[in-house]
Amino acid sequence: MQTPLNFRQIYSVAKAFIVSCPPNLPNILGYADTFPSLEVSLNLKYPVATFHFETPTSGDFAKKPLFAAFLQGNSALGDGTIYAPIDSVTGEVSIPSGLKGYVFALVTTQSNGTVSDENTVAGPAILNFPYDVTGALITS
Repeated sequence: MQTPLNFRQIYSVAKAFIVSCPPNLPNILGYADTFPSLEVSLNLKYPVATFHFETPTSGDFAKKPLFAAFLQGNSALGDGTIYAPIDSVTGEVSIPSGLKGYVFALVTTQSNGTVSDENTVAGPAILNFPYDVTGALITS
């Protein structure tokens, strides 16, 4: 299943892999805006994960409840995004069931609807939930 991302989401993921631009190409590293990074740690309490990101302390996102948005499939059309609340103290999130394959996780102020640049706080992070030919999640 393919998950469409917008330019800023793609560039936020790709920027971590870009070291420099060839001299004959324009340097885009300083021109495109990215989201703050998001690191996701699966812990021993699976299906709970911990989201590590810079918590907003001022501006539009400060003191708002935050949610994990898991983009899979045709999320750009609103069909494949699953939301889960983020614990404001621990950063822990309960991983929703049914996620398969490569999934993009974002931190957002939205608890439903469409993820946009305006409501994204951090991410995306790439997660992988491998599954077998029967569709069962591979856990080992």
